[in-house]
Amino acid sequence: MSQAVRIFLARHGQTEWNLEHRFQGHFDSPLTAQGLEQSRRLANRLASEPLTAIYTSDLGRASATAVVVAEPHGLQARPRHELREIDCGEWGGLTWEQLIEREPETMERYRARPSEHQMPGGESLVAVQERAWQFLTSLWPTHAGQHLAVITHHIVVETLLARALELPLERFWRTRRAGNCALSVLDLEAGRVQPIVIYDGSHLAEAPPDAMTSERVA
Repeated sequence: MSQAVRIFLARHGQTEWNLEHRFQGHFDSPLTAQGLEQSRRLANRLASEPLTAIYTSDLGRASATAVVVAEPHGLQARPRHELREIDCGEWGGLTWEQLIEREPETMERYRARPSEHQMPGGESLVAVQERAWQFLTSLWPTHAGQHLAVITHHIVVETLLARALELPLERFWRTRRAGNCALSVLDLEAGRVQPIVIYDGSHLAEAPPDAMTSERVA
């Protein structure tokens, strides 16, 4: 019997600030009606999986999504600060359009050379990847042989997948990216993380699409 931990990794449902293209970071905004529907569809997708624990960022938008996912399993989502979105510092609450106008060179570095980028007064992508990766790999051997869900945020998901796929952060902004409540599947054993499926949005097909179709990698 495999002792790998199967991890179902997902981004939270759509929020009001997602629609406004605002940097949320450690700030929060509520899930939209679509975000709640995405959460329900994610919950339905995972309802038949034998989940033994659900971990979530302690920020409201992720916790609200995790509560919906946890309900069919009779579980309480476990909040962890390591799963928080990147601290955007001075960028929190600002839109992409505002920052492109105010700080075009910094925004270009963020887009073209993300491993060099530090949020003003906040975190770097490198720091987010490290804290999230340490938490993810700590789940073995405590949960060896179990199935878990992890509900978190855009930057956290992307940096974790980049490391699991052995991609440098320079390729962080890949053509395909995780939409709200898109699902990736990883197997973890003894510190080794094997991506199985990334960006599965098939459970969102009847909702207004903002997630990619799945890409099986193993």
